[in-house]
Amino acid sequence: MKFVLLAGKHQVPDPTRPANPAVPDGPRANITYGEGDTIESEVDLVKQFNSRGSEKFRRVRDDTPISSGYQSVHDMPSPEEKMETIRQQQQGELGGLFEGKTVAELKLLASDNGINLAGATKKDEIIAKIREELDEARSFEESLG
Repeated sequence: MKFVLLAGKHQVPDPTRPANPAVPDGPRANITYGEGDTIESEVDLVKQFNSRGSEKFRRVRDDTPISSGYQSVHDMPSPEEKMETIRQQQQGELGGLFEGKTVAELKLLASDNGINLAGATKKDEIIAKIREELDEARSFEESLG
């Protein structure tokens, strides 16, 4: 299963690196993941870490690329760098997401998400309206901090 880390940091043991190189079979060093990273786990992280009113992880599609993690918190990108990376990934994912759908599927997607198509009937018009709505939602979310 794959999950995106929504808040804070998360550490998991690194199966390839011992904490102390002199004791190769000893405790493992940690891999640190930051907000926005995608983690693969056999354990349901949503059930393990989320609680009512506190969402740390969200399940994502199994074909979502996983993040490599960082050897040290100091190696992690700044929040601005991380947001830019996420924004680029989302734009790439959205590009393929809409083009593979029929007009009927796009209309249903818009309807299910409360997007007003305002007379858009052609596929490229509908995609433009959906993207416009998503951009506005992102801008609003970013303005909240």
